[in-house]
Parts: sequence; C-alpha cells; structure tokens
Amino acid sequence: MANRREKAETKNVYRLLRIGMDLSVDELAKKLDISKSYIFAIENKGVEPSEKIIKLYSGFFGINKDALIDLQKSKDTKTFPRLMLDILNYIVK
Repeated sequence: MANRREKAETKNVYRLLRIGMDLSVDELAKKLDISKSYIFAIENKGVEPSEKIIKLYSGFFGINKDALIDLQKSKDTKTFPRLMLDILNYIVK
C-alpha cells in the first residue's frame, strides 16, 4: 500500500507530464499559449482542465486524450513510481 507522501505526489498527472519532459511552468505556458496561473491552478489547486486544455496537453505530449483522462482518473490507485512509469511509457510511444 502506498504511503501518504506517495499519494500526494501523484495528485496531478499534468504536473508529472510537464516534469517528465523537463519543462518549467513558464516554458509550458508559452508552448501551449495558456497562462502560467492556469497551469498552476491545474497542477496545484486541483482545477479540472477544460476540454480545450486537455486537447492541448494531449497534442503537445503526444498522448491520446482518452489515455490522458484515464491516467488522471487512475492516479489515486497507483503508487508514484507506477504512475510515473505509465506516463513515461505514453511519452516515448
């Protein structure tokens, strides 16, 4: 069973995607043409991204939109290492 720290770290798949690609919030905001504050809200305040933002992330990171949504839904049932491996597997495909 994952401990509380591991669960807290898996809170946001969108943040893990950004970090996995070695991008700062500022860099991603420029690449997606969205505000840094919106990315911060998604990553740290639990704001659900709009359909448009999900499509932007999906296209930019090369992950099927439905797969991205499934990753976000499964985040609470996986440990941090497992979730990170799943995300990296999508990125390298």
